[in-house]
Amino acid sequence: QSTILTLRDVILDSGCGTGRSTRLIGGRYPDCWVIGVDRSFDRISRRTNGVADSSSRIGKKDDDDDESDDLQESTASCTSSSSSSKRPYCAQVSPNVFLVRAELVDFWRLLMRQYERQQSLSLEEEPMIPCLGPLRHHYLLYPNPYPTHKRLTQRWYAHPSFPLVLQLACAQQTTTVTIRSNWKGYLQEFAQAIRIAHAYYNDDEGEETIINFAAPYLHSAIKGPQLRTDKRVAWTNFEQKYDDVGEATYQLVLRYNNHGISDDSGGG
Repeated sequence: QSTILTLRDVILDSGCGTGRSTRLIGGRYPDCWVIGVDRSFDRISRRTNGVADSSSRIGKKDDDDDESDDLQESTASCTSSSSSSKRPYCAQVSPNVFLVRAELVDFWRLLMRQYERQQSLSLEEEPMIPCLGPLRHHYLLYPNPYPTHKRLTQRWYAHPSFPLVLQLACAQQTTTVTIRSNWKGYLQEFAQAIRIAHAYYNDDEGEETIINFAAPYLHSAIKGPQLRTDKRVAWTNFEQKYDDVGEATYQLVLRYNNHGISDDSGGG
């Protein structure tokens, strides 16, 4: 089934699991194309338009109640899993929301390539095909990826793909990146990684000029994670569980700002 896309801003929900957060974000931003991406076919195909797909749920517990299933899947991981299905999946689950099964690093690279292609076409003044608008938001909502120290390099900020996350965010000079977790230390380390990346990019000893993709987000990284106080809607199954038992959750909101480090970062 093909869909003719009109030009709209894009919102990316990386590691979306069953797509609960993607649908809620789509309702909040009806003027944007909202794309949820997850590497697990079983999870991302589990529900369509809020209805469970029984063919993919045989022997499965409900994902709202089985946290161990979420942890084993580690759907927000940057790395490949030999046990995860590689079956293709792309579904339009509402007028502006799509769910896609893909390896996230591959998807990010393709999205970055598309933005670079659009920029080159605009410079050449060739007729433009329907294309993507700016990436307005990038959400990373999986709350506690790989908590053990021995798997540190599989967390977002310590993975080799981290520069790609920053580059993709900077591509359109408009992107807000939101990371949420019940583990404040994880978000603090994410913010520290941005400060370290900023120092690295500013190192003048290198022979080649390196674009500082961390600089626009330094102001938000310095401010650090904030307590998530608006709990009217839990965007993920994890957040719902934490809210139900009164456990605190936090968010790190990285707003693009290329004019110094002052900022009025509020809740995203």
